[in-house]
Amino acid sequence: MNEDIRKINIKQADAHLEMIRRPVGVSRTEEMVYEKLRACINLRYGIPGETEDNLRRLAVISIKRRDLSEQGLSEAVLEKRIHQYDCHQTSLVTQMKVLFVMYVEQKLDIQLEDDEVTAAEDLKAFSGLVFRALIKKE
Repeated sequence: MNEDIRKINIKQADAHLEMIRRPVGVSRTEEMVYEKLRACINLRYGIPGETEDNLRRLAVISIKRRDLSEQGLSEAVLEKRIHQYDCHQTSLVTQMKVLFVMYVEQKLDIQLEDDEVTAAEDLKAFSGLVFRALIKKE
């Protein structure tokens, strides 16, 4: 059942990005891009309705909800997992952000500057980067 929900969430997230890529009946604004990216990241991270704006905290919320519900891990184990680094010295939280950025870039056919993405700590800043990349592309 969880796999079915994930597939539905991915399709819905794709639809939000498609609305950004080709808005129908509305003009693309920075606020519209923000709202669609908000819905998209919440669906991709499995945290519908979440209002947190910080990208790192969104990933942490996602990890905690997923692992608590699926594996029943304790809070201490989750904290250790969140702060653990892989062989590339990258945390799970950073991996989630990078994968989300790559997903958005691929679906919108844009390329964002790595330095700018790294500096974008919240969804508002990230949506501004996406909006400007789309304007530049047109």
